[in-house]
Amino acid sequence: MKTHLKAPEIAIEAIRPSVDGGQFRAKAVVGDRVEVSADIFRDGPDLLQAAIRYRGPGETKWSSTPMALIENDRWVGAFYPDQIGRWSYAIESWTDRFGTWRRQFIKKVEVGDPIELELEEGARLIEQSLPSVPTRQRKQLTAAAQAMRAQVPKDAPAGFADPRVVAALSD
Repeated sequence: MKTHLKAPEIAIEAIRPSVDGGQFRAKAVVGDRVEVSADIFRDGPDLLQAAIRYRGPGETKWSSTPMALIENDRWVGAFYPDQIGRWSYAIESWTDRFGTWRRQFIKKVEVGDPIELELEEGARLIEQSLPSVPTRQRKQLTAAAQAMRAQVPKDAPAGFADPRVVAALSD
């Protein structure tokens, strides 16, 4: 019986800093910026997000800082070691489901396509994210999801002036 292994959905390659392919530790100075970069990509059109997870000597909890896409598939982020010792870092990446939805939603609004189903999908994505969001932001996100489901009068503005669209695209 043959076993077929599924290829990873997201690839992370060409990680820097790296000395001899990770055989030796990279070095840094306390307080200096440690820039971490990598090529991160995936199959398909979905958007990605990435972060650097890092921890200092003796720490058991990881800290995290976002990475930014700078060109093509190259992502960069940084952290600042604040004590002498062995620091560890890792790169994590995930599919940005809301960002992908938002990109497609904007295209539909731009061309005037019906958006009711997309608004419901976006509201559900927001609601699914609530358990992982800090408590202080949940009320604002819940209000946005409710606004995306609101009934609008027939004479309400359309396109990007539609209050449901405004709620969907709000930061």
